[in-house]
Amino acid sequence: MHRLPPIPSSLVPFDPLLVGTAARFAFGGSSLHQRPTLWVTADNDAIRAACPDATPGDDPAHLHLGGWRIRAVEAPYAELLAQRPITLDAFGQRPNGELIDPQGGVADLRARRLVVRGHLTTNPADVVDALALASELALTPPKAVMEQVAEGAGNTLRADRHRLRRALTRLLVGQRPSEALQWMSDTGVLQLVLPEAAAMIGFHRSSRFHHKDVWAHTCQVVKQAVPRITVRWAALLHDVGKVYTRSFGPKRTVHFLLHDELGA
Repeated sequence: MHRLPPIPSSLVPFDPLLVGTAARFAFGGSSLHQRPTLWVTADNDAIRAACPDATPGDDPAHLHLGGWRIRAVEAPYAELLAQRPITLDAFGQRPNGELIDPQGGVADLRARRLVVRGHLTTNPADVVDALALASELALTPPKAVMEQVAEGAGNTLRADRHRLRRALTRLLVGQRPSEALQWMSDTGVLQLVLPEAAAMIGFHRSSRFHHKDVWAHTCQVVKQAVPRITVRWAALLHDVGKVYTRSFGPKRTVHFLLHDELGA
């Protein structure tokens, strides 16, 4: 998606605020591959009453309407944004252009800085979000951020599954997916959240006979794949079945019979 969908007029009374990828989009962010998010000052019952076309979202906290993910919030926007540890994800913009940026996230975005002002261990999903933002915006995480990701890796299994899936998807459809997958491996995150993918790392070295590095091949395929959600996820997982189907034939041959079916 190369432009934001129009904001439904029925949401205007609820003070909509563009956040996340939607807010970054106006300041040089990447293309939109998932529904952009709007915050509104209302509860879901009020939204449903005002917007009969709203449907259940991809998690219980959100509704879908007019191409948007709608999240009902209660606290003031500036207060909620100030609690976010990653500055690039801590600003929002009203439809009239008014910016709410308590941590200077727009300046960091324009300077192409990935800055963490809080602790990524507070919310386990923030660990993957940091790497997803780096992939989305083609940034290289600084050493301090990588250290925080490694420190918080052990908590990622406690993360909200819906948010974790969205972060992983954003990482995969970003501009640096193969590098981000390697960052996940280097920090210990991949082994916990995607053990099927992590099993491919170094798998070729356990073979009696030579065969290609399945992990390196997978990262290359992901990088070259069209940046669509289904395509990038398929690229990541297309060879996971090889770990469980390897067999050896005569003349130093290696086979992965039916690995595609097992992987599917």
